[in-house]
Amino acid sequence: MIQHVVMFKLKNGFSPAEKEENALRIKNALEALPAKIAEIQHFKVGINENPSPSAFDLVLVSSFRNVEELHEYAVNPWHRQVVALIDELCQDRAVVDYQD
Repeated sequence: MIQHVVMFKLKNGFSPAEKEENALRIKNALEALPAKIAEIQHFKVGINENPSPSAFDLVLVSSFRNVEELHEYAVNPWHRQVVALIDELCQDRAVVDYQD
C-alpha cells in the first residue's frame, strides 16, 4: 500500500469565519472523491484544531494499492477539479507518499 498524506495551509487574509468556511469547502470537496475514484482505498480528511501558527489547516490521509493507482488518482478529472479549488484557497501544501 502507498500512503498519501497532504497538509494544506489556507491563504492569509481570511477572517476566522471565512477560514472555517473555506476549510469546510475543501474538506467536503475532498470527501466526495472516494465515491467517484475507484483507486482510493482509504480516505480521511481532518480540519486542524491546533492553534499554533506553524500548524497547517487541513490534512488528507489516503491509501492506494500501488504507485500506479496513486498516479491514476492524481490525474483523474474529479481530483483535478478539487485541486483547482485548493489552488484558489490555499497558499501552501506539503505531501508525503510512503510505502506501508
